[in-house]
Amino acid sequence: MTTTSCSTSRVSFTTTFDKSNEDKDGFYINGYVVNIDHETGQKLHMKKIKITGKVTIVKGMKHDKPGEDIRQGRYEDTKHILNPVIEIIN
Repeated sequence: MTTTSCSTSRVSFTTTFDKSNEDKDGFYINGYVVNIDHETGQKLHMKKIKITGKVTIVKGMKHDKPGEDIRQGRYEDTKHILNPVIEIIN
């Protein structure tokens, strides 16, 4: 079960953390890339946590010409929580 509360620039939600959602930038959680280091992610695995933080949107890299490959970055915009406050609930 996941609950979410969101304002224009801050978000707060409760979820069960899964370390398998790791990415080069952090962990994908509820549609956000949450900036958590690898070791912290290992410790939080399968724990119920509350994450609160400021949301930063990173614009995706659009194609300049049709069919052109994106060499680095993501095509779509991504929502990042760069300095999350994490509370373990159980």
